[in-house]
Amino acid sequence: MEGAYGPAVGLLASTGARRGEACALRWEHVDLDKCTPSILGSVGRHNGRLTISQPKSAVSRRKIYLDSGAVTLLRQHRAQQPEYKLGLGSIYQHQDLLFSSAIGGLLDPNILTKTWQKRYREADSNFRPHDLRDAHATALIEDGTDYKTVQTRLGHSSPSLTLAVYAHVSPGMDKETDESYERTMSE
Repeated sequence: MEGAYGPAVGLLASTGARRGEACALRWEHVDLDKCTPSILGSVGRHNGRLTISQPKSAVSRRKIYLDSGAVTLLRQHRAQQPEYKLGLGSIYQHQDLLFSSAIGGLLDPNILTKTWQKRYREADSNFRPHDLRDAHATALIEDGTDYKTVQTRLGHSSPSLTLAVYAHVSPGMDKETDESYERTMSE
């Protein structure tokens, strides 16, 4: 995906952040040395205009730790931005956004989705950007991460919301549970 779209999708996949949260990130809120972006807002449409608003809930304001692959991706993305900005000259809107529109303004989460869907439709897939959030949460839970930690990472208002959305049991988890029960009973 061109421009900001590829790195934005990479961030969504590696953090489970919401589309609007990724689109609201500014470089001043990202510490690549500590591997932490701070989620402080969300891009959405209000009265027909794109704006950054407060996150969905108080716990949605959070730091998310990035794996080394995501940090590398963001470092590469940041290194490419000055040349792009220079090429646009005075029409570029300097807003310090990680992921911006073609001229530096807020990136519409719906445009991110439409671009994603176009790419994946060509690949004959119905995968949506929000599915990255679901896949991220499911992978954490299947790996044994407790629901409270997943809730905090996703910015859910409560662990019960995380449980309600992600409490499905995958075949792998069921098999592990059975094997764990068998080990316990044989001791």
